[in-house]
Amino acid sequence: MKNLMTGILILAMVFVFAGCGSGQLSESYVKEDVIAKAEQVVTQLSNKEYQAVADMVREDLQEDLSAEVLEEALGQKIEAAGEFQEYTQTVTSGQQDKSAKEDYAIVVLVCQYENAKLTFTISFNEEMKLVGLYMR
Repeated sequence: MKNLMTGILILAMVFVFAGCGSGQLSESYVKEDVIAKAEQVVTQLSNKEYQAVADMVREDLQEDLSAEVLEEALGQKIEAAGEFQEYTQTVTSGQQDKSAKEDYAIVVLVCQYENAKLTFTISFNEEMKLVGLYMR
């Protein structure tokens, strides 16, 4: 079941970014705001606030990234990692879906927890709705 949920999260990201080109963050975004929003997602996941994260998801992806899916796919790994300690690396980039002519902001956060290091890749659309979430 865990592999299925992880697959769903990856599928959601692949669906969103199919036909996208990558590059720098679009001028539609303020880098600091995108990073702050991504850090908010990590904080909420670390605090087991799955519904709060699910509420940030773009409407057409809410079924794929529901609170239940997030908890099932990510909960055990985040809990095993222990207490969040710090962000050790932050990288931003942008992608454009050429068919939909929509820009996306992508933030990669490398996070040190008490027992592990986790990397989150978090994507937002121009309305700052969550459109992609991957953790390894």
